[in-house]
Amino acid sequence: MKKLDLNIKLSEPVKRRVDDGKDAQGKPKFREEEVPAYDVSLQWLSVMMERAINKPRPDVRTGRLIPTVEVRMDVQRKYNKVMTALEAHKDGVAELEDDDFEFLLKKFNQAELSVQRDVNVILVELDKKLLEAQIPKPPNSDGK
Repeated sequence: MKKLDLNIKLSEPVKRRVDDGKDAQGKPKFREEEVPAYDVSLQWLSVMMERAINKPRPDVRTGRLIPTVEVRMDVQRKYNKVMTALEAHKDGVAELEDDDFEFLLKKFNQAELSVQRDVNVILVELDKKLLEAQIPKPPNSDGK
């Protein structure tokens, strides 16, 4: 069993727009809220696994990424199992079975993504957390 800490250090807060009802004219209102670091980690781990599995390429007409491969049900189940374990985190620490962790690590390292400074900082932080989870910590001096 591996424990993965999803609480990465962010150089600046990540914000998202959230629906906040309607204004007097009936138009949707939005507010900004800060995204917790573990949610940013979940998003990018998912993106990296999907990139590695789907091997996307841009559609020439729309520019949107489209998958270039289909996968068998065993890969669908494994992706689901990993994401379920990550989403079941407690205070940003997820527990994954060893083979699920290996799948996550392998796909994270296989993913191809263009370099973007803000994204790169997040991915490097995630890589550090994956390395920490991979290498067992030495026992405390009290034998625990």
